[in-house]
Amino acid sequence: MEVNNEADVLSVLSQVASELVEVLVGQPDDVQTCLLRHMQHVPRPARTGNQRDRILQLVDHFTHAQPDECRRFIHTITMVCDNLPMALESHLLSAAGCDDPHPPPPQKPEMPEYRNQQPADDCPTPLKQKRDRKDSLETYHTSVKKVLLQQYEQVMQGVVRNVQLEQVRVSLRRSLGRSRDAEEGATESVVPVESFFTAQPGVTVLLGPAGSGKTLVTHYAAWRWANRNLPKSVRLLFFFEFRQLNMLPDTLSLSDLLFHFFLSPEQEDSENILAFVLENPKQVWLIFDGYDEFRSRFTPPVRPSGPFDPQEHLTVSELFSGLCSGRILPGSSIMVTCRARDMFDLPDNDLSQVGELLGFDQQRVREYAEHYFQGKTHCEHAVNVLLKSRHLLSMSSIPALCFMCCVCLDHLLTEEPHKLSLPETVTQVYIQILNAFISRCPGSVVRGSSVPPLQGHKMEVQELSRLALQGLDEHRVVFWKSDIPQNILDFAMAAGLLSPLKLRQGDGSWHEGCAFVHLTMQEFLGALHLMTSEDTIETDLRKRLNLKTRWTARTQPKTVFTDSLQLFLCGLTSSACCPYLLQLARGPRAQGCVQHRQGVVLKVLQSLGNSASLTGPKALELCRCAYETQNLHLAEILASRSRFELRNITLTLMDMEALTFVISAGGQGVGLDFGGCSMELECLEVLASSWNISYLIFRSRKYEDRFAEVLSGILPRLTSLRRLEFISGNLTDAGAEKLAIALGNCPGIAELNLSDNMLMNRGVSKIADVLPKMTSLTTVHLGKNGLSLDGVLYVVEKMTSCPNIQRVHVVGNKEIKELKLSLSQDPDAQSVEDAPGRIVSLLNCTFTPDEMQKLCLFLARCFGLSVIDLSGGVMKDDALQVLVDWLPQLSVSREVVMNSTSLTMNGLSALSRSVTDCPAVAEVNIRRQDPIKVSIMFSTETQNQTLGEKTAKQDLVQSKKLRLSECDLRSSHVDKLYETLRGCQGLTLLDLSSNALGNQGLKKLMDLLPHLTAVQEINVSENGVTMPGVLAVAEAFCSHRSMRAVDITNIHQHKTPRCHEGKQRLIMKFGVNKSKPLRNVMHSTQKLENGFFLYKKFSLQCTCILPNNMDELCRRLSACSSLVQLDFSGGSLEQRSILNVLTHLPQMTALKLLNLSENLLRDDGMKPFAQLDREHWASTLVSLNHNKMTLDGALYLVAGMTTSAHLHRVEVSLGEEDRAVVHLAPDNSCDKSLSLRNCTFEVTHLQTLARSLCYCHQLVELDLSCNDLPAGALETLQKTLSSLNALRRLEIRNCGLNQQNIEALLKELDCSKRPLEIRVEEPWVMGQAAVNLVSCCLDLACNMQQIRVNGTTVNITLGTAYAQGKLCSDTPVPRVNIGKLASAVKCIGLVNCFLQGQHLTFLQRMRQRCAQLVELDLSQNDIGIEGAETLSSLLPDLQNLRKLRLEYKEAVPDQIRVLTVGLSRSASLEDLSLVHHVIDDYSAAALATTLPGLPRLRAINLSHCSNLTTVGARHLITGLTNCRSLEDVSLKGLQLEEEALVQLASELPNISSVRRLILSKIAVATSSTDSASGAVLLLLRSLEHFRRIEEIELDEMWMGDRGIQELAKHLPNWTGLRRISLCENNIADGGGEKLLAALTHCTALEEIILSGNILAGGSATRLSEVLPSMTCLRVLNLQHNQIQAAGGTALATYFQACGSLTDINLSGNPLGTEGAAALSSVLPHMPSLRKLHLVSVHTTELSSIAACLENCACAEDISLAWNGFGDDVALKLAEVLPVCQKLKRVDLESNKISVAGAEALAASLQSSSSIQVIRYQYLLVSMSVSVLCTPVFSNLVFRDSQIVPKDQVGKH
Repeated sequence: MEVNNEADVLSVLSQVASELVEVLVGQPDDVQTCLLRHMQHVPRPARTGNQRDRILQLVDHFTHAQPDECRRFIHTITMVCDNLPMALESHLLSAAGCDDPHPPPPQKPEMPEYRNQQPADDCPTPLKQKRDRKDSLETYHTSVKKVLLQQYEQVMQGVVRNVQLEQVRVSLRRSLGRSRDAEEGATESVVPVESFFTAQPGVTVLLGPAGSGKTLVTHYAAWRWANRNLPKSVRLLFFFEFRQLNMLPDTLSLSDLLFHFFLSPEQEDSENILAFVLENPKQVWLIFDGYDEFRSRFTPPVRPSGPFDPQEHLTVSELFSGLCSGRILPGSSIMVTCRARDMFDLPDNDLSQVGELLGFDQQRVREYAEHYFQGKTHCEHAVNVLLKSRHLLSMSSIPALCFMCCVCLDHLLTEEPHKLSLPETVTQVYIQILNAFISRCPGSVVRGSSVPPLQGHKMEVQELSRLALQGLDEHRVVFWKSDIPQNILDFAMAAGLLSPLKLRQGDGSWHEGCAFVHLTMQEFLGALHLMTSEDTIETDLRKRLNLKTRWTARTQPKTVFTDSLQLFLCGLTSSACCPYLLQLARGPRAQGCVQHRQGVVLKVLQSLGNSASLTGPKALELCRCAYETQNLHLAEILASRSRFELRNITLTLMDMEALTFVISAGGQGVGLDFGGCSMELECLEVLASSWNISYLIFRSRKYEDRFAEVLSGILPRLTSLRRLEFISGNLTDAGAEKLAIALGNCPGIAELNLSDNMLMNRGVSKIADVLPKMTSLTTVHLGKNGLSLDGVLYVVEKMTSCPNIQRVHVVGNKEIKELKLSLSQDPDAQSVEDAPGRIVSLLNCTFTPDEMQKLCLFLARCFGLSVIDLSGGVMKDDALQVLVDWLPQLSVSREVVMNSTSLTMNGLSALSRSVTDCPAVAEVNIRRQDPIKVSIMFSTETQNQTLGEKTAKQDLVQSKKLRLSECDLRSSHVDKLYETLRGCQGLTLLDLSSNALGNQGLKKLMDLLPHLTAVQEINVSENGVTMPGVLAVAEAFCSHRSMRAVDITNIHQHKTPRCHEGKQRLIMKFGVNKSKPLRNVMHSTQKLENGFFLYKKFSLQCTCILPNNMDELCRRLSACSSLVQLDFSGGSLEQRSILNVLTHLPQMTALKLLNLSENLLRDDGMKPFAQLDREHWASTLVSLNHNKMTLDGALYLVAGMTTSAHLHRVEVSLGEEDRAVVHLAPDNSCDKSLSLRNCTFEVTHLQTLARSLCYCHQLVELDLSCNDLPAGALETLQKTLSSLNALRRLEIRNCGLNQQNIEALLKELDCSKRPLEIRVEEPWVMGQAAVNLVSCCLDLACNMQQIRVNGTTVNITLGTAYAQGKLCSDTPVPRVNIGKLASAVKCIGLVNCFLQGQHLTFLQRMRQRCAQLVELDLSQNDIGIEGAETLSSLLPDLQNLRKLRLEYKEAVPDQIRVLTVGLSRSASLEDLSLVHHVIDDYSAAALATTLPGLPRLRAINLSHCSNLTTVGARHLITGLTNCRSLEDVSLKGLQLEEEALVQLASELPNISSVRRLILSKIAVATSSTDSASGAVLLLLRSLEHFRRIEEIELDEMWMGDRGIQELAKHLPNWTGLRRISLCENNIADGGGEKLLAALTHCTALEEIILSGNILAGGSATRLSEVLPSMTCLRVLNLQHNQIQAAGGTALATYFQACGSLTDINLSGNPLGTEGAAALSSVLPHMPSLRKLHLVSVHTTELSSIAACLENCACAEDISLAWNGFGDDVALKLAEVLPVCQKLKRVDLESNKISVAGAEALAASLQSSSSIQVIRYQYLLVSMSVSVLCTPVFSNLVFRDSQIVPKDQVGKH
């Protein structure tokens, strides 16, 4: 701390007075006495008071004394006091100075108190020691100053200019870490070096490259202290040079370091000086110069075990580390000079400040050169040449190199003043410098001589080069003169290549040494030696060509060099350097050796250039190497990089020159990214010479307006520039203005980023003004600047005049954090109107009314807007009103968004009014609770209409929606809402959910319904509605014709519903179908609206309704004549409530479904159904699932069937399924059916059941499957069952029956002559057990007509003549008199029940009992040869057998041959099926002989038979075609070769009487495609004579359009054709249109199957034209074709005209949304539709298809798989499934149905008793297994499901 005025001493003493008093009070008495004796001129302190008061009085006196007296007092204190705190002593001495003021005046005689005290010489011993110490210190202090002044004079000898510290600049580093991690956004703080020499405690590091003047500056700092005593806080300064410290012994003490190797004090003063240093380290300044030359490294100090011993011997590295870390002399000031890369040896935590010594700028280079060349004739010319040469100017930034450049220029201008040729590279510059230094040597080559300087001093240069390389290898820059030959030393000294040094040895003696004039000169000479020496090998070159990054880590090895060696090696490979190398090379092969070494260097560089892992600094270093070589091929390799990323390094002119050299050599654009890099402005000028720069990024606070100004000057010249980023800088409006002017001349820039600068509104406006000129611009970033909302609005205004601006995105708060512009470069957008889809996003901005007015004014002028996003802002009502008023004038195609913007009720009302006032507004969506959501949606159609179109469509009402969810609306707000909506004729959706309307508000809303003429849905969920509100809704439901559905559901948190608890869903749906009316009305009693059934549904789920409320509700609902579905599921209804429901049920004449599931009915709740009166009832299904009913309740329902004529069907399944469904019929004419499943019967239950069944005379079907029956249960029922004369079907499956039970049942029922079908299934029925069962049944039941066993299921038919399908022949079966025990059985089937050959012996025993057998089916078994022989022997005895089916799983050879023996004697056989048999040549021959001998044979099936050869095929075809009575031939999958196929074509006309012909998959096994096509054409041509054909199947014959043309010729003659299948035949539109045209003649056609072809729009259009003529068509299958939207629309248009159509399959066709919509418009007109498959039709919009299913009452099979739709379709299906009472199968595989959609479907399935199969594979969200395992799913089969475990799927 420096003191500039005397008053500061008093001020400092006053500041520390209190602390000083505490210190003095604690001093010993003798110290206080001595202190008072030295202060005799001070008035005596009062004796009164304690010691503290006297000390306080003493200190107080000197705070007001003269400054000199105060200084003496301070010096006395510091000398006599012990344990004085370091901080306090330093502070006092800083104020008083280190020198003693003049001695005090003589003692005054008027102080008697001090007269008797001892004189000063008699002071105590400690005080005397302090005085002696001070005297020693003063002596040493003076000596140190003298030495430092002498050193400074020595250093300054030969310096061109004196050092002027005010001109030397230091760049302060903010980050003390490694340079690659430095903060890119940090500003570069540059200060004079004078302010850097404050000697503050800690370590100060001064960085700089070699030759930058670090040593000179530190010597000047020492001179400044010695001459001016600055800084004054320093008492002693020690100056060390690391090049000297390298000479010291291995270990030494701190005392040795300070005194033996710097300045030795007098022997008697050593201890005093050392003691002062140790006790006052804050007054000590140690300077260590040249750490980069230190051979050791910084050693992290170990934790000391005790106090530091100054006499302890340590290494120099340990002493230096201890000083830096503060372990030694803590609080002392340390200054270290080194290169930047060596700073990282030092500990970050101990560095107080770091600065980098800046080199000469251009002005200082000029001044230096002018001073150097002063007085020379070529002074001005030399200065100009130096400043214009980038190489020389770049080198001259380092003072030492500036001197060398001046020497070089002086030499060149002196040698050839008129033919000056400047070098191109740094290496070439050093060659000239070497020549210049050699020329300065006395006795050098004479000017004008033909001998070059290098060649003239070849031996000296070679030896000097060897010495330089040896020093580099040994990490030495200092050499002893004694180690250098005298002639070499004399030459180098004379030339100035070596500088003399005086060095101290370890013993303290001085010796002479030397060093190269600069380290780079040493490296250059070393490189010369490597390239010219005979001893150099290739390895020597390779190991020195390693790239060194400018980012340095502590783990990297320490080196003393400037890393220029590899640059010089690279530079010496250039052609310009070859002559100089040859001048120095030795030997006869000198030229070859030089060229070889140059090639090695280039090869290594090329391999490095191909590396993809180079960091930015290493890539830059490689560019420097390439530039030195001047090799264009190497530069091209480096230029293949897409970018150079440079971070936190200092760039020189040579760096930029090298970059531009490389970039210009490449043929592609390269990006440059500069982050935190320091560079002179002249560096930017270099970039202008490159034409391949694709983008530039500058990111640092170092880059400001001056930088931008220079950058602006070069931008227009960078013609390839496409991207410019100037970010995180200090760019202000002034710089932006200049930059904008330049950008206007840069039409190629596509991306511009000026974010995070200091731009204000004016600067941003300048940039915005230039955007229209930048024709390629796509993105602009201007965020994180200082602009306000006015600046943002100015940018928005630019959208009106700049059509390319597509999006303005702003994020603000207190400041604009982000501002991004997106532009489109559409060449067709020539005006603003041509720029659609534009977005203005102003987030988190606060608007006043005036600002909003201005914004809306600009937006109204901006056409093509799609979105305006004002989310997160602050907008009061007046500003919001301005926006609403402007909405009609805004051309917005999508929406205005204001999410997270708080709204008042007035604001909400204003926004809601826009639905009415603004024609373009289609939807307003507001939610006032967090997260706040506000959006205004616009109609695209309205925005895109011209004035003429709007006039033409003025009668059409636009659909509008208003959503006010969670807005805190109350009853009082409904009136205001009505005023808002008055006049809004197009309102289709009104969402008022999650408000507080209550019953009163709901009633007000119901009163408004007549005014909401277009509304389709009203959502008032969660509004606190109770039962009075529900009754009001029911009243409106009946009175309002268009209200179609009411859904009221309480979502409870408890399983048991509780009143007024949980969330309530209340949704009302309106509207009627706008399609064309139906032509035929199925139910005349149902009300119609425009020809359509008014399906009305009222749902009140999960609520508790009291009986009186239920009575009132049903009374009101009974007035609704169109009520189809009534849902009271999930509530707490009991018996009284059910009675009230059933009381009003007869008045609900249209009701189809009543859902009472999941209530609390239990068994008593079933009793009312047994008491139904005889009033008129509608045909209604009542669902009673999950009502905790037991078997007693089920029996109540059974009893009801006997007492009530309206109860005609009861289905009950107890257990986990808990399912009960009741069907009510309008009269008693209907047959009745009963199903009791999964029940556990006791004997009493069976008795009750039997009594009830006795009175159920109309019972037709009885299902008692899956029950647990007690022993003897069937005996109880058998009598009753036999008395049920109307019973036609009895099913008892999986009830644990054994063979005796079945026999007893059959014996009892066989007595009756009525027709009865019995189905029994038990797992034991297979193999021998199946045979035994059939045998017993044949013995017992004389009345049995047929018995079939398929797997484990037994079907027995009693009582009627066999009618299982009409046979081909109408010949009656002759009766055979076989006695009274003969069986009447006509059909025996044992299919897939594991029969083997030995099991067929029972037929031989039964042959007499089965004399009237007409059909025998033994398919899907493995009877083998033994069974074939048994059957063959049996067939002749079955004289009435007409149909024989032997379709085997695994047939064996010779079976056919064995069977033909018996077949040849079966003259009555009409139908023979031998599917999957093995037909070899012998079997084929046998068949060919046998078949013509069967005179009645009408049908034969040889599909999928194998092993057929060409020979066998000939025999078989000949045999078949000789059966002239055949009417049904099936040869599907028969493998015929070409020859056989041709024969079939030639002989097929012989059986032209065939009516059914199946020739699919007739594979041509060994022929080419062309010949196969020829054979197929012959086969098709042979069909000409089949005029009686009714069914033909020609799948997978690949006939193509040629085949279709041939087939189409015959179709007009096939007038009886009922079915045609041509799947996978490669039929395109051409053939398809001809086929369909020909089919118009087939008026009896019922099925058309054309799947797997390539039919497209032409065929679909043609088919739509012929459909009206096909009055019998039932099935149309066009799956997996190429029918798109247009074709689908054409088909759908005519589906309505085809009233007989029942099955439609359009799967796999890309119908799209348009095609699906067209289909949905006609489905309501197809009441007979049974099957609809729309798998993978390329649209998710299938909600309309699902909605139309409610009009398809006959629908059984619906597939919408693989369409990717979501819950919308699932929810719509859930609504209509209960109405589709015949639906059996639903396929929803591979769609995006979530758990919510699946649960909705599950709930609807409770009322859908007919569904048997549902597929849910690949749900978007895995549906909980608990959902699918609920009882409602237990009767379904899940196909291919990945959700339900396999064991459960199999169980269900």
